[in-house]
Amino acid sequence: MASSTDILTTIAVIFSFGIVLAVLAHRFLGRYLPMPHRLNVPPFKTGVILLRDKPVRTVPTGTYWLSPHSTILTCDTRSTPLKLAPEEFLTADNFGLRISLTGHYRITDPTAFVTTSSNATGAFFLELTQSLRESTQEFSGHNPAFARTALPDRIQQLVAPRAARLGITVDSLEIAEYVPLGWLKSATPQTPVPPPTTQGFGPN
Repeated sequence: MASSTDILTTIAVIFSFGIVLAVLAHRFLGRYLPMPHRLNVPPFKTGVILLRDKPVRTVPTGTYWLSPHSTILTCDTRSTPLKLAPEEFLTADNFGLRISLTGHYRITDPTAFVTTSSNATGAFFLELTQSLRESTQEFSGHNPAFARTALPDRIQQLVAPRAARLGITVDSLEIAEYVPLGWLKSATPQTPVPPPTTQGFGPN
């Protein structure tokens, strides 16, 4: 009569053998048939499960078994620093300014971030630049100190709803560079001066 140790050993061997067969079968059949698959969401990221290119739900960090037609897109939801390179803008009264921005933003709606645009980060920076241009045009060059302190709040007010459509929230904005360039001289059309009339010499 077999001892309890032999029975447990036999069960463990059969169980291990069954697991190996199941893994091999899954890999073999997965080449020819749609099979469930396992995907991982790395730390500090949020995953968006897509079923046939349609968002289903968001999932936190972890490992997930998905149906054959599902996949996961991931995005980092931590605070991210931003820097907008210096560009030249005009105020409402044609005063030139060179301005650059720094700040932080976060992805707060992963589904919108991965589905609204093929490059949501690039679209966000375009919206930020446009908001800076629009806000600068609302101020006068006569009071640059006021404009410098009020600009970040106005830019954030303009860009917030635009960024939200991309799944992004702007946490902070600051003016990194603010260089007055002076007044832009408008070109005044000049009246053309006719050439002098040349009179010929000789008898009248």
